[in-house]
Amino acid sequence: MLPQQSQKPEQPRRILYPNSYYHIFNRGNHKKLIFHSSHDYEVFLSLLEKYLTIYDSIDLQAYCLMPNHFHFLIKTDSKPEDLIKLMQRFMTSYVIFFNKKYKQVGHLFQGRYSSKYLQYKYDVQRVYNYIKRNPLEAGLSRRPEDYRWIWLGELPFYTFDKKKIDEDKEVSKF
Repeated sequence: MLPQQSQKPEQPRRILYPNSYYHIFNRGNHKKLIFHSSHDYEVFLSLLEKYLTIYDSIDLQAYCLMPNHFHFLIKTDSKPEDLIKLMQRFMTSYVIFFNKKYKQVGHLFQGRYSSKYLQYKYDVQRVYNYIKRNPLEAGLSRRPEDYRWIWLGELPFYTFDKKKIDEDKEVSKF
């Protein structure tokens, strides 16, 4: 009789809400690079665009690609479960590309992607600003608009001049 193998603990199910914002992020396994060349970034964005077209219920609000990690600000519509499908297919496609190109096997990312529900406008603005500052704080650029691998869409309630938003209103009502 074979010894019983220990089972991996089951990942908690993601709870997603319609018409809501999420901060999606992941980094390389052991904090290693997930991009080695401009071509890698381009393939990553091309695959992202492909799957955003397939799952058009998911709206990309902003992204920042760093050498060893990425951040997305995403808004779901009435089919939030599409976010899971999009990320599974997209991440798998990029890992296959990367591993084939660099003759590697195994995990590229440290685990499954993280998704943080952003319930309030303040949370969304905070993540948007975090994404915006990421390449600056890493010393990769002096201004967000000078960094090649960032895109910052316009949030419908983001007030650039006042930098003040109503923290009591939930963003899912927009």
